[in-house]
Amino acid sequence: MITRAVITGDIIASTKTDLNYKEVIEDIAADIQKHDPSFRMELYRGDTIQMLVNKAADGLFILLVVKAGLRRYSRGKGSISVKTLLDARLSLGIGSVKEESSDGALASMNGDAFINSGRTLDKMKAEGAFIKITTGHEGMDLEFAAVAPLLEAITQRWSSNQAEAIYPYLLNSATQAQIGHTLNISQRGAGKRLETGNIDNILRYNDYFKKRLTWKLKI
Repeated sequence: MITRAVITGDIIASTKTDLNYKEVIEDIAADIQKHDPSFRMELYRGDTIQMLVNKAADGLFILLVVKAGLRRYSRGKGSISVKTLLDARLSLGIGSVKEESSDGALASMNGDAFINSGRTLDKMKAEGAFIKITTGHEGMDLEFAAVAPLLEAITQRWSSNQAEAIYPYLLNSATQAQIGHTLNISQRGAGKRLETGNIDNILRYNDYFKKRLTWKLKI
């Protein structure tokens, strides 16, 4: 069995939102697959997402892409109504993955990555958490448990305007000028959205996360 990353997500207030979250999730998955054809995503029970990232060290980065992709659609000022909210609790599990059949369906796979991701998500709603990382290695898990609330504190404050800029910045390495052109705003305006979204600071941590995981798990 090979070490992989599995992201399991639960769409928040899926029965109350007026937004087509299924279509948005499918579009995000298609965007990621343009860069990583091995990436896989499936929806279960309507509002549960499961994603397989073959390069485990990229797991957190993909989680951030998904978070930004969803929050692009969360409209409103101050306390956003559930009708205009599109977001998810996202649990990142790192570990082994075993394919049980040749059809490639995530439902037919198992292993520690699925267990770590699924079991952690089950606990997140009661805890009120939005991001968790579980590897099964106690030292790393304690470290990631301390950092996850900081990642939450930033990403849960992303406005739709900030997320609109952050999404292509992450996914396509788009420049401020390119983002500004796409969003019909100035380059300075695009840069301000990225800056207030603290995305460069998050990416610095993501670089550390990749190095930490690669060193510890020898992947």
